[in-house]
Amino acid sequence: MESNVSGLHKITKLESPDQYIEWHRQITDFLSTHNYGRLFNALKEPPVKLQSDTEREYANVLEKWEDKQDNACNCVRATLGFNAREIVKPVPEKPFNRLHDVLEAIEEQYKPTGSANYQELDRDYHELSLENCNGVMIFASKLQEANNRLLEINPALGYNTPQLVNKFLIGLGDSFSAFRTTFYQTHQLIPEMDKKGAVKTPGVSWDRTIREAQHFEKNQKAEEQTKVAMLATKRRRDDREKCGHCKRPGHRKDRCWNLHPELRPKRPRTSDRQKATDLSSQDNPKEDLPMANPATTAESS
Repeated sequence: MESNVSGLHKITKLESPDQYIEWHRQITDFLSTHNYGRLFNALKEPPVKLQSDTEREYANVLEKWEDKQDNACNCVRATLGFNAREIVKPVPEKPFNRLHDVLEAIEEQYKPTGSANYQELDRDYHELSLENCNGVMIFASKLQEANNRLLEINPALGYNTPQLVNKFLIGLGDSFSAFRTTFYQTHQLIPEMDKKGAVKTPGVSWDRTIREAQHFEKNQKAEEQTKVAMLATKRRRDDREKCGHCKRPGHRKDRCWNLHPELRPKRPRTSDRQKATDLSSQDNPKEDLPMANPATTAESS
């Protein structure tokens, strides 16, 4: 029992009728995954004694079954609030040592019924949207859970797959408008029939709708991350290349001539440049080129 109790604290504590549906789903899932699932059907009643069983063998089988029932009932009680626990408190005339007895007693007192509860659950279903959820998968899970709660009240109150898919697509919001348009163009919400009434094109499934929406969401996030990275790189480059004082590119604030005029290079005046040119010419005189002899020139002509 100790190993089984470890996960019970994660189950919703049943204290009011509005918690029943979620509690019932969690406790039945817990019991099924902890090897108590057969107590709902095949092992609901005590095991039958076989002809080959001795009295001792059958007593051992029956004892194991009763221990299993006791453990399952104790798991259920561990998730109940004070009032709910009092309903299934063991007494001599009704020991409540059978799992189905405990669950049926809780259901009778806490399972929501009536039109008022239906209106509340239906409103919760219609108010769900991606805006109120952290991601496509969470939105889809909450939407399906809300629909399941309606089905718990009455199977006729839930929404079918085309209605659920359409509600999901609309609830994705404006950021998924491109996805929604493409989805409507490439998928059938309801099956398309031929003239004989046979299904020509099946309607899109709930699972496929979620997968494609998740894929679009993943691409959206990747594009957004790329844009953020590019903007950050550009911002760092601009901050590095522009002066924080004069806002001109090409230098930083610590090299700005406006703030640090002593860093400005000194240019020589015009007269100083001319003197420097003359001195350079004197230090490096050009060699005179040989002049042609007039007589020689005349003879050659």
